[in-house]
Amino acid sequence: MPAATLFRSSFTLARADAPQLPPLMQERLCASDQPLVLLPVRLETRFFAQPDGSSELRVRIYPDKIHLDSHEPELTRTELEWGTHGWEMLWRAGNDAEAQKSAWRQLADRFGDARAAWILRALEPTNDAQRPRAPTASDKPLPVAPKLRSATVADDAEQASWRRAPCAQLMPDHWIAIVQSGGRPVLAARGRDVVQPVAVGPDPQATPTGTGEETLVIDPGMLWMVDFDVAEAKGMALRIPIPAATLAAGLDSLFVFGVSASASPSATADAFADLLDAHHYTDGLEFMHVGTPTNNTADRRAGYQSDGRDHDASFAIEVASDPAKLDANANARRLGAGLGLAPERLPRTLGHVARAVETHDGLQRSMNAALWQASWGYYLANMIGADGTGLTVEGLAWARDHFLSHVRAAGTFACMRAGRQPYGLLPVTSIDLWQPRAGEEASSARDAWLKSLLLGMRDTFWRTKLGQVARVGQRQDPPDADADLADVMRTEAFSGSYRARSLFGRHYLQHLRAFIGEDLQALGFIAAEEAVSAGILQRLGIAWRPRIAGATFAELSFVLKSSLAQAGEESPWRLLEPDYIAALLAVTRIDDLVAARPAPDANGASTNLLQPLLRHALLREVADAAARIAARAPDADALTLLRDAELNDLVTGGSLSPTWKRQLDMKVAAVTGDRSIRLVIEDA
Repeated sequence: MPAATLFRSSFTLARADAPQLPPLMQERLCASDQPLVLLPVRLETRFFAQPDGSSELRVRIYPDKIHLDSHEPELTRTELEWGTHGWEMLWRAGNDAEAQKSAWRQLADRFGDARAAWILRALEPTNDAQRPRAPTASDKPLPVAPKLRSATVADDAEQASWRRAPCAQLMPDHWIAIVQSGGRPVLAARGRDVVQPVAVGPDPQATPTGTGEETLVIDPGMLWMVDFDVAEAKGMALRIPIPAATLAAGLDSLFVFGVSASASPSATADAFADLLDAHHYTDGLEFMHVGTPTNNTADRRAGYQSDGRDHDASFAIEVASDPAKLDANANARRLGAGLGLAPERLPRTLGHVARAVETHDGLQRSMNAALWQASWGYYLANMIGADGTGLTVEGLAWARDHFLSHVRAAGTFACMRAGRQPYGLLPVTSIDLWQPRAGEEASSARDAWLKSLLLGMRDTFWRTKLGQVARVGQRQDPPDADADLADVMRTEAFSGSYRARSLFGRHYLQHLRAFIGEDLQALGFIAAEEAVSAGILQRLGIAWRPRIAGATFAELSFVLKSSLAQAGEESPWRLLEPDYIAALLAVTRIDDLVAARPAPDANGASTNLLQPLLRHALLREVADAAARIAARAPDADALTLLRDAELNDLVTGGSLSPTWKRQLDMKVAAVTGDRSIRLVIEDA
């Protein structure tokens, strides 16, 4: 059952005129002019039968890892002493990187990387501009001494590193639960106001309650975690009466969420930054590469190891990096802006996080650009086509820009790890409610058309297949929850294997079958094919017929045996060999690019799929450029020139098909002068 915390004020639970909804869903929770951050929580549920035949659903809410804060911001006297010494050593090191590393190792060896980083940050000098650039000998006074910030020091005779109970931060004002049955909300309940702080661990200063062998010994702050009544009073549990008729009809889902509407967006953004800092300086916080394994498997280790980082690696992140120089597209900048962190807070909060300087979004944009011609570019120009579809050169350019700017296969933001728990960061909005800004209706016409198309596909096709998604409760005749759970647990985030089928155009297939004496038109094959494709298009409200509507897939498929990208263990510090991307970019002559076919492996398969796709996309870019130049000739059309003919040189009149290689040998005086298109492209 899904559940989430909605953090920051900006939510309207339901339209005021929404019919047949629970009264609670008619209330306006907060203003809707600010974004929301949804953080996950864990639910525990249990039904209790009532004398009248109804049932009471009791729901308990437990914060997820991201909510937890065990950070001790105050320094002990020992930490203050060593932190002061550490800053003096760093200033004495000047620009000597090895001396700086030595100073860092002393602090990290004693307190661990995370705590050492916090000690340095808590005492960070206010006069960094005067920091010596040249090393200073230990027996010489510093030219300028560091002016350390005033840090709070814990008044603890034992200098304990654990002084308070860990708490859950960013709790909402209260929790709201919504029960769905028959595909619509039928019940809603609101819990009591959440009482802060919400302790999620033992308090070293508290006196435990409970005595005897049969009684759980626990301090008062944690009682809510084991006692439902205490949790309900604290706002971390609620009861939902379920009428007998609703229970008999079946419950589809339970949603539990909360909104922090009592705090301002700026205050909650600062609180979120504090929470990120708390993870950074305790159990760890970092951005993660795409595809980083989250668990150990038989052939691969998880991306996070419990033995900690090498001190040199943490030095590069915590000490040597300069967050003020972060690129605008760096992970830290993009996520910080998306979360609404204050500009002055963003560099310090996310700038010293592992992989903060990497460009998750930029790398995906680059891959989109590299593969455009081998994917959507070819699909639109050749499989949709311009015959009656309304596709234009301008429309194709808009689609490419939209794809490069907005489509991200792995999400806009890089995943983050808080402790050992990875989190995906996915920006979402309501496609139903989207509309162009006032005055921009004309310029947003293509966006509006795309919205309409997506809504049609969602409601007509995608949502109708939800019942086929692996989930507990899928098997009904007879029910088998154990088998359902096994299916869900076997499902991975990536496909385990891939198959491909050939696609034949209508004219090619008609001529091919004619060789064995078959008339596909007379046999009714063409009519049946048109009926199938027309039915799908009609359900989407599309009157025109794309080129692919007349195509036919081969009945047999074959397995793609090659790896997707490149075999070998990934590493952020070295590239896998050979570097076929650099090799492709180094080719300057088109004929050499045509000849640069990837060598097959021992089984005759390509060593990986990405290499031939990149080469093909590069050749398609050449073909695209040739077509656009050739289109500058009188009576020529770029989309027609981009289109691959199903049957070359078999047109009426005996003229040759304008294949891309023939276009390369053309001369268009207005663009190429007396040179061929080939030479112009190669010299570009």
